[in-house]
Amino acid sequence: MSSINAIKVVKDSIKFVLTEADLGTKIIGDVLKTPLRKVSCTRDLQWQIHYYPAGYDEVAKGYISIFTAVTAPTVVKSTFSVDGSPIQNFFTQRVKCIRGYHEFASHKELRPLFRDGKITITCDVEIYVPVPWSFITSNVFQSCEHIPTDFTLIVEDQRLETHKHLLSFVSTVFHAMLSHDTIEKRSGTTTITDFEFAIVKIALDFLYGREVVDPNIDEVIGVLRTFVKDHQYDIKNANGLNNIPHKAVINVIEAAFGLNDSIDVFRQVHKNGIDVIKDTLALTVSKSLCSDNFSKVASCAWDCSSDYIKEKCIQYLNQHWADLTLSMDFVNINAETIKDLFTAAKNARDKKKKTGES
Repeated sequence: MSSINAIKVVKDSIKFVLTEADLGTKIIGDVLKTPLRKVSCTRDLQWQIHYYPAGYDEVAKGYISIFTAVTAPTVVKSTFSVDGSPIQNFFTQRVKCIRGYHEFASHKELRPLFRDGKITITCDVEIYVPVPWSFITSNVFQSCEHIPTDFTLIVEDQRLETHKHLLSFVSTVFHAMLSHDTIEKRSGTTTITDFEFAIVKIALDFLYGREVVDPNIDEVIGVLRTFVKDHQYDIKNANGLNNIPHKAVINVIEAAFGLNDSIDVFRQVHKNGIDVIKDTLALTVSKSLCSDNFSKVASCAWDCSSDYIKEKCIQYLNQHWADLTLSMDFVNINAETIKDLFTAAKNARDKKKKTGES
């Protein structure tokens, strides 16, 4: 018997800047693409925007054409809008590969809206993702409301009420404590000294399925520590974090801060000194490198002093010199970064030339 899936609606958004110069310099059929974004709750589904400043074809001449593209067939609701204007359109359809509007907005409509030669266009999507029924079952805390709590965690002189069975289920330490005739089992309480109250509360909220509002990076790392038995080390740089799969850590950081881009995750990790997973992330960022996100990746590499990503950017620049340097997006890179990038690229070419001569 075939399994029956539920449907989860995953919401996301992309903004991109259209320049007035694009309307004049691009020709019919020239396409620009935003970087691919991963759709949460899926294994590998991704989406992006394709837009044609001069129009998709002769019929769309004088219009900007805009489309939502997905890497696998799915139902999508896409809403395209020009920021600061009433120009908007949307569709809800099953998209096999790409769908949108050949004549989204005319150049005549758009020209009065440019400010400093730019306008911003937003695409909000709702992607209908088939998921197992377990994704939409009620939260644990809703299922436990009729069962009185029977255990108390005391943290920083504050009390958190919980259930013994839940603690035993998620922690071998609590399971051992509550399976034997211990003081904690008899009293129904235990005092936690290793963690701050806020960390323990967020960990419990997470386990019960309650909403966690705007955690900071230290709280996220603290929650990760609660699931590691050996947490006497600095979780950011030592063995504690290595006991957790790096992909799981990355997923938690993405979810906690609403990030859907490995480049932004790398910046967050660098900012907060979570060095132990930087190599894993640097590899992911480098694999995502393309002409559409080159400026973002290069800026990240230099801002975060990642020699590995810098090297990949230098190689990519030398391989795609003409396309990248003529791109309007290239000017978004900091001038000092461009100087370093060009110097490093030239040195790499000279070194390769000398090697070839010798």
